[in-house]
Amino acid sequence: MKKMNNWEDVLAYVHKRGLEGSIQDTIQERQDKLMAVVRAIERTAGVPEGVAGDVGYPFWIEFEPYVNPATGHEYPWLGKFQVIPSEGKGKFLELKDVKR
Repeated sequence: MKKMNNWEDVLAYVHKRGLEGSIQDTIQERQDKLMAVVRAIERTAGVPEGVAGDVGYPFWIEFEPYVNPATGHEYPWLGKFQVIPSEGKGKFLELKDVKR
C-alpha cells in the first residue's frame, strides 16, 4: 500500500504504472487519460470534486494488474486499484470502468 498525500502523488503513481495511453496518442490525449484515472481514484477515495487543497487526503492505494491466467501476460489497463480512505472501508476501482 502506498500513501497518497495530494493529487501529485496520485498522478505520479498512475504514471509510473504506465496507464497514460498508447504511443499513438497525442500528448494531450495521454494527459487526458492520466487525469481521468486520477479523478476516478480521487472520487473512489471520497475526495470532493472541485475542492482546492488536500481535502480528502491522505488515503492509501494499491494497484493490481490483470494477469491472463492462460498466458501469464500482464495487462495493466484491465487492472484495478484498491483505494482505502483515511476514514471508511476500502473500495476497488476497475480501470475498464473508467472513461478514458
